[in-house]
Amino acid sequence: MPSPKSGCDLRYAPGWAILYSADPTKVLARSNAPLLVSTEAWEKGVLPNEALTPNVIFVLASAPTATADTFIVWYGAADSDVGVARVAFAKDYATGTWSVAVN
Repeated sequence: MPSPKSGCDLRYAPGWAILYSADPTKVLARSNAPLLVSTEAWEKGVLPNEALTPNVIFVLASAPTATADTFIVWYGAADSDVGVARVAFAKDYATGTWSVAVN
């Protein structure tokens, strides 16, 4: 997507990783695709939503919920706004793969 800001034609989006609690240098799983991407006008920095850096999503903080493997994630968008999302992870024990749902 073309950006009105010079040098900002790429998208920046966070991924995720699950680390082994006894040794956080061991990665148990990680994403192949971004966790969050800019889809809304205010996340993309599309006018009239003026933005410092368009097409940028970055995680600010996360907190676990009462539901296992589910988190609330606060994120910055376009270096100008803040959003919040609910992220739920699920493991398929038959295949050992993880999936993620974002609301």
